[in-house]
Amino acid sequence: MGYSYYYLDQEGKALRYFEKALEARPDDEDTMQLIDGCKKGISLPQFSECFRERTESTWKDFAQQEAQLRRMMDEDKDHTRGQELVDRVEGILNQAFDEISFEMGVGGEKYELILTPEGDKVKLFELVYFQKHAPKEVLEHWNILVGRQPIRNIGLRTEDGWNISGDDVQIWLEEQGENSFAISAYCEKLLPKLQEEEGRVWWMLTTLTDQVLGEIPHMRYIDSFDVLEEPKAEPSILLSQLPDHLKKRGLELSTDPEAYLESYLGYEMKPNEDPDADWRLDVMVGSTNCVPLINGYLNADNDFMDQLHADGTVAGFFCYPLDTLREEEGSQKIFDFRDELEEVFATDEGAEVLTLTGGATGIYCGYVDFIAWDIREALNMAKEFFEGTDIPWAVFHSFRREAGSVPLKQQDDEPETEDQDDELDETLTGMDYIPYTKQNAEAFYEQLEQWNDEDEYTRCIQALNTVPEDWRDYRIAYAMARALENYAIIGDHDEGTPRYKGDKALLRAIEVLESVREEGKDKAEWNMRMAYGYQYLYGQEEKAIPYAQRWAELAPEDEDAATVIQECQKEIAKRDESEVEDESDHTGVFTGFVLLSKGKWDKEQFIRDMKEKWDITVDEYDASEEKDDDALVFEVGDMLAAVSLNNYPIPGGEAEANAENNYMWPDAVKVAKKHSAHIMVAVLGKEENLLEKGKLFTKVVAACCRQKYATGIYTSGVVFEPQFYEGFADMMQNDELPIFNWIWFGLWRDENGMNGYTYGMDVFGKDEMEVLGTDAEPGDLRDFLASLVSYVLENDVELQDGETIGFTADDKHTITRSPGVSLPEDQMTLKISWKSTDGSPDDGDEDDSDGERSEDEESGVPEVYTEEEMNAVEEHIQQYFGKFENVFHELDSTDIHVDICVVPPSEERDYYTLVTMGMGAHRMNVPEELAEYKLERAELVIALPGNWKLKHEDLKNERWYWPIRLLKTLARLPIASDTWLGFGHTMDNEDDFAKDTKLCAAMLTGPQDTEDGSEVCTLPNGEEVNFYQVIPLYRDELEYKMEHDADALLDKMDGISFVVDPTRQDAITRGTLSNDDFDGEMDDASYHIESIE
Repeated sequence: MGYSYYYLDQEGKALRYFEKALEARPDDEDTMQLIDGCKKGISLPQFSECFRERTESTWKDFAQQEAQLRRMMDEDKDHTRGQELVDRVEGILNQAFDEISFEMGVGGEKYELILTPEGDKVKLFELVYFQKHAPKEVLEHWNILVGRQPIRNIGLRTEDGWNISGDDVQIWLEEQGENSFAISAYCEKLLPKLQEEEGRVWWMLTTLTDQVLGEIPHMRYIDSFDVLEEPKAEPSILLSQLPDHLKKRGLELSTDPEAYLESYLGYEMKPNEDPDADWRLDVMVGSTNCVPLINGYLNADNDFMDQLHADGTVAGFFCYPLDTLREEEGSQKIFDFRDELEEVFATDEGAEVLTLTGGATGIYCGYVDFIAWDIREALNMAKEFFEGTDIPWAVFHSFRREAGSVPLKQQDDEPETEDQDDELDETLTGMDYIPYTKQNAEAFYEQLEQWNDEDEYTRCIQALNTVPEDWRDYRIAYAMARALENYAIIGDHDEGTPRYKGDKALLRAIEVLESVREEGKDKAEWNMRMAYGYQYLYGQEEKAIPYAQRWAELAPEDEDAATVIQECQKEIAKRDESEVEDESDHTGVFTGFVLLSKGKWDKEQFIRDMKEKWDITVDEYDASEEKDDDALVFEVGDMLAAVSLNNYPIPGGEAEANAENNYMWPDAVKVAKKHSAHIMVAVLGKEENLLEKGKLFTKVVAACCRQKYATGIYTSGVVFEPQFYEGFADMMQNDELPIFNWIWFGLWRDENGMNGYTYGMDVFGKDEMEVLGTDAEPGDLRDFLASLVSYVLENDVELQDGETIGFTADDKHTITRSPGVSLPEDQMTLKISWKSTDGSPDDGDEDDSDGERSEDEESGVPEVYTEEEMNAVEEHIQQYFGKFENVFHELDSTDIHVDICVVPPSEERDYYTLVTMGMGAHRMNVPEELAEYKLERAELVIALPGNWKLKHEDLKNERWYWPIRLLKTLARLPIASDTWLGFGHTMDNEDDFAKDTKLCAAMLTGPQDTEDGSEVCTLPNGEEVNFYQVIPLYRDELEYKMEHDADALLDKMDGISFVVDPTRQDAITRGTLSNDDFDGEMDDASYHIESIE
């Protein structure tokens, strides 16, 4: 359970399970490391996507699908598609919300989406932020509302036949305070149901109250709700009369959620004067518009924090000292400072990253409360503000009581002040100890050494606190810093210290050391203490390294300095790569996805299939929580399998992009594009045998292949056909390894011959393999790689650079370890030679006796340029389009081999130029009447902005990959349709190219922003290769071109840059554009049209 939540980035929930696991296995180092990781994660969460980003991507997805949703609602005359609609919308909204309640309907001229907080005020803040970011194109057709709206004479009907209205319910209203009431409700109709399903009745009556009164007024005025088994003796009113009854009391029944959230509550607390107490316990007065967060913090209840964390959101507060603000001006300076801080986030920019929820004033500190939609940007803005003030220090702390603090500003070189908020400010009293005097200083320090050896660090600190301030020299400061750091890092009696207390102690230790900087900066011990202080402060490792380096210079024999440097560098690297999986992290991590055409799965069928197919009994894991119909967790030996349904497509077009890798399944991309939901499968646990974990993973996925709506399997960097996957999984019935389920064998051809590579070996802790530049047939090369993989995995072999491998005594293939060719260059792979060192080919197959290939063999060989032709095309690209530093090699080719040359931005052209190289190897089917123009061969060009992301990881996201997909699609269109492409031709993609653009078609023109001659490359044999610029189009631009011609459309587009802009203006609906910053508009079409005519 801990692992499951941990890999969902829900560290708060994971922490509780890991702590329980540690109780059962007290010395388990893995669990302790995971607990430490969770604690860091709740102090400063690292989200793969924060709520701000989730909101943006969710609305983009909704905008793309809303027309189809409206059509489904219009066509659903018999109300049979309600559940399908709900599932569809829930899948979209789940991209932003871990849990979401909503209703849909048609209200007047527009459709309605009602987001319901279900009485949860914390959730209401999220919904209001989400609602405010609905794009204009959605609001044209939809009203996005927060909270159920009041409707007169409304009734509530359930699927099981119950029907009640406000006239069926008696209520008794009891005043709890000013504008606050308790409701007791009695409904005679529901008495039979009350005995069997009390929770269901309670839900029906509270929901009906929402509909009668409005959900926002319900939340605002009704503090408690009770369901009675018999009526009270006192007079009652009907629930339907409740709105009028409250209005007579002078209450405003506004349904505006923002107005409700702007209502603040003032509160007073009895302050805890102990400076050692937790943050906020010193508060005297405060105000808040979100009481649940304050109560949750004070009661150490993290339910609301877990809920926010699951959505990529954090609630917390800024904390800063008040001593420098009090002085002689009373409290006004305190309030002025708080106003200045709040004004930073009252701007449009600030409101994007957080919402203020109140603040408080304590004895020692001031507090400003908020909910952050983008915690990183919020902290950056706060840090910039605090650094521009005279406040000596400031921290961020979440509303989790046990979390650590994140420093935003730290004490500069200033002496310690008397009212400083010290972690341990008390002095020793009522016990025998040697007080410090100049005469008995040595005895005092010997006493400290004894307590230090006994892990009595608090006693050391309190003894040092008794030293008069004017006697506190370097030696006293150093002793105090050592005691504070030992207290923070080790804790009294080696029992540890809560992180929030430890952070305070470390901050004070650094402050004490800073007070003696001049005397200490050239001492090894002083630099050591500064290094330790910053190392153990969360996220401050960069500051620790310079001190550790100086420490190493001053004490070269001390190996601990180098250790601190290494540990800090590791932690920095780990933090910097928190959103990118590290190569080594793949070992033992078995995850995959089953693509679904509908967001449904049959959990019971899966359990039956596991038993029938693999003889594995699935006993659902009991975590003393309610079972979830959409998730299943079960144990098999020391392994834990998790299967969960997600009612939305895999984000970022990842499945579609990887589906292109499957050269054996022509429909892979089409199927991946159409999936609407997915099942996630993961196998975790302590099992050390990776083959066993891999087998269980394959068995679970194979069982999922039998689900009714399963359409594809996404794992090992490719999308498999379910029948293919399940068929190869059956190899395990014969005690064979299912290597074709685990490892993808990629094949591609270049001028050097056929190449192959593996993908998936890293999960088993092995290097990927490549075989390059062979004269092998594709099937033979794949078999060769499969044999190597089987040998390595079955025997757990580590292949080494410089060794050889073979399958007979005389068969020897050299092994070289070097940067990847088929795979990213930053990934080291093993290059295995195809030919044996005796010069014999690896395969023993004979060529056909007549020396010719069969028709089937020919069909598997891509058309490619000759070496001389390739050189000519390459030189042409370099001359007219620019020198290319990178080439996207096509890994799997069955018709033509289309590489894409990437010309980077330059002073002359501040944009990327992508040019195909390989399309022209195929001669297109050009009409006979155009034969004289030599239009049979072509290559394509597209221009992308200089900030377009083209790294390997970025191209897994369809947002960045679609122009490359477009080039490849166009390059293969003449083969697939036995046609030709030339100037003015268009291609309709039917769907938008990606979620962040409405561009959905393309037209070919002559090359842009190039010298004369760029449009044609003459090959050595006299044939010509024509180069065309690809211009993406909007739907109405395509229709305009079809109604008129290419020349007319180009006239319309005069002034529009040919460099791709996913959100450029539409030439048809918005007129001609001018581009002051870029003059690369498209060339005149007349020459090209004349040449074709």
